[in-house]
Amino acid sequence: MDNLRGIGLMVTAMAFFALGDMTIKWATQVMPVAQVLALLGLGGGLVFATMSRIKGHRVISRDFLRAPILLRNGAEVVGTVCMFLALSRVDLSMVAAILQATPLAVTFGAALFLGEHVGWRRWSATFVGFIGVLIIMRPGLSGFDPDTIWARYQPSCRFATRAWCFRWPLAC
Repeated sequence: MDNLRGIGLMVTAMAFFALGDMTIKWATQVMPVAQVLALLGLGGGLVFATMSRIKGHRVISRDFLRAPILLRNGAEVVGTVCMFLALSRVDLSMVAAILQATPLAVTFGAALFLGEHVGWRRWSATFVGFIGVLIIMRPGLSGFDPDTIWARYQPSCRFATRAWCFRWPLAC
């Protein structure tokens, strides 16, 4: 029963991600990207501050001013801006296809830059996954949209910094 519950929760989470992306896509069609970012940032900040205060935590701490934390937060901000720009300028299906390659790129980056061991089965799965993403994206000069670069930069900015922080947790 735990597997079915996990599957249900995962499907529900993916549905909410899709609804969130769809809402951002819609909102950026009727408002400037900066305004949508500001509204979502203010709303999310208010929810975060309220939840922190309810639990008795401080909202602002000196620990936030450490250089690695500022680096990670800066990377998250840049990644979020890139994601909003991608959603506002590129078809939602193309952004979703690019984001499906994120775990594959993280596997490759962890092996290449962090020295993680990746066995032949995982390399095979990564290769097959990249082939699937390429089939969906249909790469080539005729179908290339320069705005897809925003979607391609978002995961590398956010997840590379996050992986670095998890690899060296004392730095972050």
